[in-house]
Amino acid sequence: MAAITSSPLTGYRVLVTRARSQAGALTDRLQRLGATVVELPSIEIAPADPEPLDSAICNVTRYDWIVFTSVNGVDAFLNRLSVHTQDAVSMSRVRIAAIGTATAQRLLDAGFNVDLMPDQFIAESVVAALASRNIDGQRILLPQAEIARDTVAEGLRRAGAIVDVVVAYRTILPDDYDSDHVQRLIAGVDVITFASPSSVRNMLVMADGRLPGVPVVCIGPVTANAASDAGLPVAGVADIYTTEGLVDAVVQFVERVEKGVPVGRHP
Repeated sequence: MAAITSSPLTGYRVLVTRARSQAGALTDRLQRLGATVVELPSIEIAPADPEPLDSAICNVTRYDWIVFTSVNGVDAFLNRLSVHTQDAVSMSRVRIAAIGTATAQRLLDAGFNVDLMPDQFIAESVVAALASRNIDGQRILLPQAEIARDTVAEGLRRAGAIVDVVVAYRTILPDDYDSDHVQRLIAGVDVITFASPSSVRNMLVMADGRLPGVPVVCIGPVTANAASDAGLPVAGVADIYTTEGLVDAVVQFVERVEKGVPVGRHP
């Protein structure tokens, strides 16, 4: 990742659509680079029925691996684990896989080892990394969002694993938005950032389906595909699927604008 040492975003207004509880790091980094940030959360993180996750935690020793695909999944798991303190010690017997540095760091901060993190922070990569370790017949716990793709679960099953998918949290549409206000905010920015497919879908709902042609920059290819499928002009995709990578992609977008390079679609 290239070092960014100046203020390349001065004069640009950037819309951040992450959940309010998670927007801080992205907003801070953009502001340090000179951007004027407009926060418009298009998702909220909500709890799921705790019983399935509680049951999995109480029987955690039956699993060979737990696979975490997001920070939200880690937070939901740790929240329920705190209720079952007698089972926390049993976690040391289970190997842990994490997609992405932020997800891994949240686990490390909580005192857990991370045994596997793929080179690319996407579902397909964690499946390949686990499959290379011969998981045939092994039991894997997968705590994830209610609307998560089934890529990880199905890929692990094809590799011979027994996978228990547990809904750990839900991503929902905020209920305090006004479509006219949303459209006015969007019309006043230079670029929109998206960090998940659900944030794309929800923003379309919040804007009553009437999004202007503001360029969008996405955290990774899955999110970019969702935006492109919705007809949005994807002008940048992070090379590394992290908050830092997303910021770098915004900077690269602005650099192309400054050079007069067409940016209506990601090259």
